[in-house]
Amino acid sequence: MTKRLLSLFSPPPPSLPPPPPTLLGMQQSNLQLALAAALLGGLLLLALRHGMITRASAVPAPQASHEEPPLLHCIRARRSVFPRSYVPRSVPPSTMERMLEAAMWAPYHGSVPPWRFVVLGRNAMVKMQRMTLAFYDAHWQAVGWANGKRGTAADYLKWRKMTEEEIEGRWGPVSYMVAIVMRRQAGSKRMPEWEEAAATACAMQNMHLQASAHAGLACYWSSW
Repeated sequence: MTKRLLSLFSPPPPSLPPPPPTLLGMQQSNLQLALAAALLGGLLLLALRHGMITRASAVPAPQASHEEPPLLHCIRARRSVFPRSYVPRSVPPSTMERMLEAAMWAPYHGSVPPWRFVVLGRNAMVKMQRMTLAFYDAHWQAVGWANGKRGTAADYLKWRKMTEEEIEGRWGPVSYMVAIVMRRQAGSKRMPEWEEAAATACAMQNMHLQASAHAGLACYWSSW
């Protein structure tokens, strides 16, 4: 699924099964959208984790009891697992598709959901991160870097070196980065911004819950 974009669709009526998502080739404009989303929004990172993890945020999920509803078990099992616990094995595209399908069923107001997700496979992840560095190389004096940090040229070059090393290091085992975009509705009667942000967050929570159904799957929602 490297260099692919998952097309988005509105959820069908509850009486019908959801249609399968369609995979499209990722073009340069999609990478630019992913870069913009990463700079302004956040990313969901998806990978496989080590079998034995001692960090509190990645303890083994509790086992469901006979009385516990399956959904409650998924909610209790949800964890954010960070890159140092990842292993370099690929997550199947079908797993990514199921997570995105779960996101599509989140609640929202209006006729069109506000969320957009740009799915980056391994090659596209590297391109996006190098595009990010190229942007900061050209504009760091005007806009700062990272989350608006400012400083001297030496400060910037130190951050840049660390960030470039992370492309193959920290982010090396990551199978997918999902750029999270909230697209505002057009027109004078559009929904309040906070409602669209809340709907997008609900979609992300659905993805997290779906991830908990896969043994060994690790993900977390990060700013960028």
